[in-house]
Amino acid sequence: MTSDSASVATSLDTADIAVVAVFALTYLGVAIGRVPGLRIDRAGIAVVGATAMMAIRRESIADVAAKAPWDTIALLLGMMILIAQLRHARIVHRVAAMVLDRTTSRIPLMLLAGGLSAILTNDVACLAIAPILCKTLPRRGIDPVPWLLALAVASNLGSALTVIGNPQNILVAERTHLDFIGYLLFAAIPVMVSMVAAHLILHRREPGTRSLPSDDLPLPEETIEDTRLRPAEGVFGLIVLAAVLGLFVTDLPRGPIALGAAAVLLLNPSISTRKLLRKVDWSLLLLVATLGIVVEALRETGVPQRLFELAVASGIDPVSPIPLIGIAATASTLVSNVPAILLLLGSIPDPTADTGTILALASTFAGNLIVIGSLANIIVVSIARRHDIEITIGRHARVGIPITIASLAVLAIWTMI
Repeated sequence: MTSDSASVATSLDTADIAVVAVFALTYLGVAIGRVPGLRIDRAGIAVVGATAMMAIRRESIADVAAKAPWDTIALLLGMMILIAQLRHARIVHRVAAMVLDRTTSRIPLMLLAGGLSAILTNDVACLAIAPILCKTLPRRGIDPVPWLLALAVASNLGSALTVIGNPQNILVAERTHLDFIGYLLFAAIPVMVSMVAAHLILHRREPGTRSLPSDDLPLPEETIEDTRLRPAEGVFGLIVLAAVLGLFVTDLPRGPIALGAAAVLLLNPSISTRKLLRKVDWSLLLLVATLGIVVEALRETGVPQRLFELAVASGIDPVSPIPLIGIAATASTLVSNVPAILLLLGSIPDPTADTGTILALASTFAGNLIVIGSLANIIVVSIARRHDIEITIGRHARVGIPITIASLAVLAIWTMI
């Protein structure tokens, strides 16, 4: 241990040391995703960590609740309800089916997935498109795995285009006050160039032309998924979405805008509140709230700020573009992008919009590296498995690793330009 790092440790009292220990255990659990011998998940681990922080610091529930990022949670909740409306209307599924019907190129697939992800989040794009690929391609004798890989990769890259494309971008945008149009203009070049690079890498490593032998063709499904188009509900949802996007361009706070849109949708007489709320990812909201409490408790010890000052004194500027890209990508790979962003935003003193832009792009691009790097990847793999299609970690890594390296290199070059 160096003298500087030793001085950081010795300046902590017993409670602060306990906070650091709980933080480390919580993030270790989040990184692994489970605790051996228990059936707890990441959200549950974060709840345990937040509760421990409350006990260590002897704070009331009101004091602890005040540390949660409620503005971000409000924005996430509102957007989830809006997306739930469009999913229920099946309009995204119908558009995807029309675009992908009988296509022989993955370019339309990648453009569709990227575009939907930029507006409706990458999770929704994968939920809508993956089942279509799993059902139609094997029936034509086409191996669906290269197409599913293209879907996951394009969804992750496309979601980096806007501040509402994925949960980590929403977190960054709320904390660093990213301008909707300003971020879009900066992100457009690295996202588009990365999409081209991804297509070339996929074309070389997963050509998508291999046919399945007749023995591997799936049997007809016994149950037919509800695919009825609900045009009135879809139009209503699209009108509300257009209004939300228009208001996001202004300086009005985005959380109340999203909640207002959700309130309008919940007044819809044709869809029950319960049906819409069932489609909300409550586990993610709980993870964001409780991890925010854990990170804030660590920040109050002063450890992140002192480590930041130590790095600067050593001649390393953690918020300069190249080191920040590496830090964000590494952290996102280790603990997944949402927990990583919460940690970095809590560790960097007064993060600026420029810092936030790099964090959003780097953490999202890093999601393509491994299967568990993003929820979109996990959704595609899970849907494929339900259709008896196996996407192995190794097969994903064959394209995920070079695509991630290429996209991060593009981002580094663009920030220097």
